Amino acid sequence: MISIVIPNFNGKHLLEKNLPLILDELGDNDEVVIVDDASTDDSIAWLRKTYPKIIVVAHQKNLQFAQSVNDGIARANNEFCLLLNSDVYPVNNAIVKLKKDISQLFSEKVATVGLLEHQKNGDFGRSTARFERGMYQHSASRPNSGVTAWASGGSMILRKSLWVEIGGFDRLFRPAYWEDIDFSYRALAMGYEVLFRSEYEVYHDHESTNATVYGNWKIQLYSFKNSLLFFWKNVCHTSISLWISHILWLPYHIFIGGLRTRGAFFAGFFLALAQLPEVIRARSFQSKCVLHDDEVIRKIQNDNA
Repeated sequence: MISIVIPNFNGKHLLEKNLPLILDELGDNDEVVIVDDASTDDSIAWLRKTYPKIIVVAHQKNLQFAQSVNDGIARANNEFCLLLNSDVYPVNNAIVKLKKDISQLFSEKVATVGLLEHQKNGDFGRSTARFERGMYQHSASRPNSGVTAWASGGSMILRKSLWVEIGGFDRLFRPAYWEDIDFSYRALAMGYEVLFRSEYEVYHDHESTNATVYGNWKIQLYSFKNSLLFFWKNVCHTSISLWISHILWLPYHIFIGGLRTRGAFFAGFFLALAQLPEVIRARSFQSKCVLHDDEVIRKIQNDNA
């Protein structure tokens, strides 16, 4: 039994296309939880009329991506939750295969598994990572099964009990971007596994509302802001060499990177500074970590070799 968790904001047109494809692969004991983040279209009315058995969590105000996901998983009744964006749908019986294999996929140390995402510009799903130029840099890796640096929030299956233990998605990264990278890093640092499996396939149409709501420049700004917040939150205070590198490279990123991005990195830096009190509180999770930063990177890179 699995719970499908879908965050939605003004995505009725996406749900109309993709929900039937998802529901076709579910059994009687599976469920769909849709978290509507204060949509201004008629998503909720349409869902309740068309699919009365679907669980709808309705936000009265827009709480953004991380909180929507957290609320959906909190409402789910099953231990295994498949998180899908509203612009993602399964292909080649992905959900049926997942349900069949789920007991083999998840040992007690596996926190989450990323799926192979087919996209218009190629396939995506597995990544590697490194600390470089004072930042946490991630890049695509060969799409064969194994450990991954992070599982995409658009198509990941997880164990609810470990999701709660690890802490779910952090609203520090609002409005969006880097939540899934942060969750995966925390899971790895706490000694859990983050895996990618290529035999479970979805198609990601990238029709989400972020580009419409924020515009491309703001998307870039939020991504830069959150990349800084990720470093400040996650890198252990004993990683002196990483912190020295970060501080030395910051002027380059702020000014040269700011010029290259039409001010997006520059603005993102100051937005990140405004969230420093939150970062300090968020660093409390490090008491649960069993792996040092270098050990996390070594594990990712060795298993991607």
